[in-house]
Amino acid sequence: MDKGPILILGGTHEARKLAEHLTKELGNNSVISSLSGATEKPKSLPGKSRIGGFGGAEKFGEFLLDNRVIAVIDATHPFAERISVNAITACRKVNIPLISLQRKPWQKHKNDNWIVVRDLPAAVDLAPNFGLRVFLSLGPRAISYFSRHTDLWFLVRVIDAPEEPIKLKNYKLVLGRGPFNLEDELNLLKRNNIDLLITRNSGGEASYAKILAARKLSLPVVIIKQPININLHVANSLDDTLNLISSQLGRKI
Repeated sequence: MDKGPILILGGTHEARKLAEHLTKELGNNSVISSLSGATEKPKSLPGKSRIGGFGGAEKFGEFLLDNRVIAVIDATHPFAERISVNAITACRKVNIPLISLQRKPWQKHKNDNWIVVRDLPAAVDLAPNFGLRVFLSLGPRAISYFSRHTDLWFLVRVIDAPEEPIKLKNYKLVLGRGPFNLEDELNLLKRNNIDLLITRNSGGEASYAKILAARKLSLPVVIIKQPININLHVANSLDDTLNLISSQLGRKI
């Protein structure tokens, strides 16, 4: 059997766990972790790593062949749709197995006050309906969408400080990398007198504390639902992913 590496499309807590497991079982040369470059100073990863896009599905396929990749695990953020679509196209073209590790979406608790929307523009439209102080937990690329709401004040949390000026009239910027805990999230919301949380239903445990904090404070949450996963092989846990990739490769990993 070909002894080439497994490519992990990463940037998530789950991707790191996969890289740690696979390098421990198969060796440091068995894994290539690919990061988009959205984070300025990503944590070091076991095995090999690369940063940046592939240049589209065709170039992605060329990378897979040039590096003798034997399988791809898409463990990107649930809302990183472009790279996931390119991965599907590229893997089909070069006939390489693709597994999607997708976090299960958070489920609404009876005490949650969720307003579920389909996309970011819908969340922007609802922003003025629940008070004047809004916590945006959406990532840097979404911030500018809210610039038309000049009467609102925004608490903006991102991992790295944006390179370009923030296009909001009234805001406070805080930097933070998950996982977050409930006590800190409660203090953040109270200290800034937040009326509304706007976030994506990204699933997982690392950022769930803000949902718990909003529940305890009876705050409304405008939450963007996950896009539909179009990959045929979907896993919702590390063990499921390893079982699926083992099945595709015909050996236990």
